Amino acid sequence: MATNSVKLLGWFPSFCCLPVSQREAAIKATLEPVFDSLLLLEDAFKNCSKGKKFFGGDKIGYMDIALGCFLSWMRVTEKMNNVTLLDEAKIPGLYK
Repeated sequence: MATNSVKLLGWFPSFCCLPVSQREAAIKATLEPVFDSLLLLEDAFKNCSKGKKFFGGDKIGYMDIALGCFLSWMRVTEKMNNVTLLDEAKIPGLYK
């Protein structure tokens, strides 16, 4: 579990450095921890939500609010860097 926590917390510095990464190889390397963390969040969402809309099921909770705060920044980063972070095929639960 500790390894997953480190991975989950490690995505944010990489996410912030993305605009600085200009070369395609640098962008790909920068995004790797972000994608790993999004996959962990997707797995957590599946386990916690049990098919419902929110991490806590039917009611919105702290995790939903915390993740929701980053969504607009993620969309802006996608447009600025011509990348797709929230891919429906890879993370369908979080995408919705």
